[in-house]
Amino acid sequence: MKTYSDVTGKEFESNDAVFYRNVVQSAWLLSKPDAVLLDLFTDGSGKLVFVFPKSLHRKYINEWANRPHEQVND
Repeated sequence: MKTYSDVTGKEFESNDAVFYRNVVQSAWLLSKPDAVLLDLFTDGSGKLVFVFPKSLHRKYINEWANRPHEQVND
């Protein structure tokens, strides 16, 4: 389904997009030099949803999963 973003002005195929609700992960992905934000909106719960191309997600998902994580000390 073709979707038009009022925020970015981009038209995209929703089947070719991924929808992130994790703001930290979205900010991390946006820091990549080839990052493309297709849309940004709030869902029915008032949470921000960042929309990225599936190709960008596939390119970086392993890097995200394998990044160093902060240790929480008790």
